[in-house]
Amino acid sequence: MGSEGPAHINGATTITVRDAFLAMFDYLVNRWEAKSHPEFLATLLGDIDPHTWKALDLPPDAVSTGDPAAWDDWLEVVRRIVLSSGDGDT
Repeated sequence: MGSEGPAHINGATTITVRDAFLAMFDYLVNRWEAKSHPEFLATLLGDIDPHTWKALDLPPDAVSTGDPAAWDDWLEVVRRIVLSSGDGDT
């Protein structure tokens, strides 16, 4: 793994919700490519693809997914994780 590998990320590293989403999307694309393009993952990637509406004149920090509800679903997951980690559950 290159210099961007996990050895250079510690527990104190903080990224934005948007960057976490883009990292998750990139990870899933890599898994899809490594696993001979499974159909179930292709469907998910189509729903969450942050590049679907790239042709629109959106601000650089905007996120627009193939399925517009996917971004809201992601934010809900983030909220749950943040709230549960605040309780000391993780």
